[in-house]
Amino acid sequence: MITRTRPAGEEFGAAQTLAGTGTSPTELTLASAPDGTVWLGWYQGSSTIAAASRPAGGSFGAVQTVAAGVNDGRYLRFGFTADSSKVFLAWAETSSRVARVAVKAGAGSFGAAAQPLPGIQYVNDLYINVIQSGAAEGTAVITAQNYDVVLGGQRVVAAIRSPSSGTFGAVDPVSGTTTGTGWLTEPQVGPGGALTVAYKFYSSPVAIRSATLQPGATQFDTALVASSNASNASRPTLAVAPSGKIAIGYLQYIPSGSRWRATAAIKEAGAASYVQLAPPGPDVYSEDEGYSGVTIAIGPDDRATLAWATDYNLLGPGTFRTELASSQGANGSLAAPVEVSARGTYATHPSLYFTPDGDLTAMWADSLLSSINVASRSAGAGPADPFSAPLTLTSDGQPTGFTTARSGMQSIIWSDSTGTIRFASTASPQRNLTVTKAGAGSGTVTSSPAGIDCGSACTATYNQGRSVTLTATPSAGSSFTGWSSSSITAAATSCSDSSPTCTVSVDSDTNVVATFNPTPPGPTPPGPTPPGPTPPGPAPSNRFVIVPGTASGTSLSSTLIVPGPGTATQYGSFSGVSAARGARRLTACTGSKVITKAGRYRIACGLTAAARSARRRGPVRVSLRTTFTPAGGTARTILRTVTLPSNKPSFTG
Repeated sequence: MITRTRPAGEEFGAAQTLAGTGTSPTELTLASAPDGTVWLGWYQGSSTIAAASRPAGGSFGAVQTVAAGVNDGRYLRFGFTADSSKVFLAWAETSSRVARVAVKAGAGSFGAAAQPLPGIQYVNDLYINVIQSGAAEGTAVITAQNYDVVLGGQRVVAAIRSPSSGTFGAVDPVSGTTTGTGWLTEPQVGPGGALTVAYKFYSSPVAIRSATLQPGATQFDTALVASSNASNASRPTLAVAPSGKIAIGYLQYIPSGSRWRATAAIKEAGAASYVQLAPPGPDVYSEDEGYSGVTIAIGPDDRATLAWATDYNLLGPGTFRTELASSQGANGSLAAPVEVSARGTYATHPSLYFTPDGDLTAMWADSLLSSINVASRSAGAGPADPFSAPLTLTSDGQPTGFTTARSGMQSIIWSDSTGTIRFASTASPQRNLTVTKAGAGSGTVTSSPAGIDCGSACTATYNQGRSVTLTATPSAGSSFTGWSSSSITAAATSCSDSSPTCTVSVDSDTNVVATFNPTPPGPTPPGPTPPGPTPPGPAPSNRFVIVPGTASGTSLSSTLIVPGPGTATQYGSFSGVSAARGARRLTACTGSKVITKAGRYRIACGLTAAARSARRRGPVRVSLRTTFTPAGGTARTILRTVTLPSNKPSFTG
């Protein structure tokens, strides 16, 4: 397979210097809000927590002081509500390692910092998550490790703030009352808003464990053991897919040769336990973060990919340390790893990031050259397919933050040798939204944000992932009768009926059909003499018969038998894969025909590029909606399923 690579001009733009960041910023953190705004946070000088933001398509604004008089702030983390109206910034202070959280609501400044873990000191590995979907939407969760001076060891704790409360509740001892934890992972949100964490548990029995906070719950579930040879496992890393699949990468100690080997455990959605995957090798030098940097990610295809930095010279003379990546194959196991960084480099701190489209980006530092590097592998690539040639983003620094926005835009930050913050990002992908008007009536469709005015402008371009609200306005003598599109968001229930507004998420090129029909004539007014008003005549018949036809390389044909003049339309959809939300419906074909009188008519539903491409991989089941709208009458729709035969090439001899 030939994979798609991205040149420097298309992958990451020129690095920018963020003005006003002072000298020697530390604890840099980077995150993307749901609306596409990129937020930076850092500890500045000797006493200040600072932040700056860049709206989608814009520039960074002025540096904001979040908190002053801070004694060595560490572990900075952002969280956002689903509508991006609230921004949470959490950190710990070194003097007592007390956790702090400041909240920014709307266009105002950050409020005074609060203490979300009362009575908890010596906090480290601090995280904050704000649930953005499901029954617990708007719930903020603080997760941290702390050293308990009474119990004499580390443990994992959490606290929850409900959407209706301004304070965090009682502390939840996630790992139990027994101390001895380490390597707490960043929590990951799964379907419905379930929040999962993983950590190493040193006390008997030693294990890599995971625990989940179910939507609406006030405490985490009892922890599950994830590692197979628990006494020799370390450095967990966590990923959770929209399907509910959980993947934990970790290091397994290999007694022979006193080495460590990267491996993973998988828990499918609904499963009660983890399945261990065989470590693919080669080994790593040490469990220390700077040497191994094991990391894991799950793509839109629900396949996990594990990355790590291998040991000195294990791949041959002059190797130094090379970053490797191993993805799940068709049988679910980890395939043989592929090299991501070039041999002869000193790769450390690898990380993996998927875009909503399924493109995979690997990032790492080269300690010999003090450079930050990236390489990519396009969506649809197999486990054995190579990454693109490494691209050096900078030769002055080490990556401290990376984020992928819903739009697919990726951003990175680092602090250079002069002590200033540097930032680089990719361009936000653009997608087309097209409105088609159907029916015998007339009207216009407009959009918010602006772009669609159909009328004349029926196609507009938006950043991928942008929510667009469409409004249908019928002309005099017409009425709006409904929307149709496989791209309409599930939450926008008004899109399925005659409500004039509809919200779509432009995650890919999107087509929406708005149907207008003539308003039926009212009753004839009564004459000057009895017998009263003349009743309205019968409405034109909308009953029709569809005779299945054949599929060519470019269209799906059918024959319609109709009772009179009107308009016939066809819309076909099939199951595909959405980069942002997994399985979804894609447009297979569209067609229409103006009918002048009763009779038999052939209608061709033109196949889309996506449908033609799918046929080259196998048969395609199409849900075909055929609608006949008689002139002066109401529409009637017949739904049937058609299987397009495969066009997959076959070879003999």
